[in-house]
Amino acid sequence: MNKTTRAVYRRSFRRNKSIFAQIADGVLGTLFTYVIIAVFLRECGASSAAAGIVSILFTAVAVTVYSLITEMRFERHIRKERARVAEEMKSRELLMMPDGKFAELVHAEQYEDAILFRDNEKMPRDMLLCIYRAAKNENKKQITIITIDGADEKAAEMLKYVKDMKIDIVSADKTCLAEPADEVIDAEFVRERCCKRKKWFSAQMPSRWLVCGAVMILLSFVLRFSLYYRIIGIACMWVWAVKGIGRRV
Repeated sequence: MNKTTRAVYRRSFRRNKSIFAQIADGVLGTLFTYVIIAVFLRECGASSAAAGIVSILFTAVAVTVYSLITEMRFERHIRKERARVAEEMKSRELLMMPDGKFAELVHAEQYEDAILFRDNEKMPRDMLLCIYRAAKNENKKQITIITIDGADEKAAEMLKYVKDMKIDIVSADKTCLAEPADEVIDAEFVRERCCKRKKWFSAQMPSRWLVCGAVMILLSFVLRFSLYYRIIGIACMWVWAVKGIGRRV
């Protein structure tokens, strides 16, 4: 995987956060951890120098562990997205396949009165009702519907109330199709992401920064060194405000 493709995956993993937002999260998160540890050590009676050194060590360990965990989650995200894109590509291949080849692939000849339903989504209840009425008008007692992704929840619920006809819904076996290569999947993922609207800020409201700032300001009225807590709280609220404004631009 080249650097460009990996960057697209990483941006998807970061939920379209901009470089500025990622740097702000890293810097403020590290600063927040350092200050919390330093203030805690000072409250325990440690000297300023000892509290500073120990806080730096513990912060470095915490950042390293967090980076390792984040990298593991990122690799899992890549595998998950590849599986999703591969599944969509197989569904698209089945959707565009000629009827004869599709019937041969799903072995439609072994089912009596097999009906081929090919759509990019699960079979809806309305379509199942149409097929049921048409089959009932022809006095059929059993039908088999072959789909790409099965039926949705409402259609499956409706089958429980059909007593005068046996309806079997069979999903196509996508394992018969060749698995797309990783390079093809990555190219499709990049194309999919590039088609979406680019945003400089996260699509979700970064309310966690507001909550963090409010907690820090409240703690400043209880603990010593209130100035540090208020500075961190104001900084967190400033980040929240900047991200909120950017979301609406």
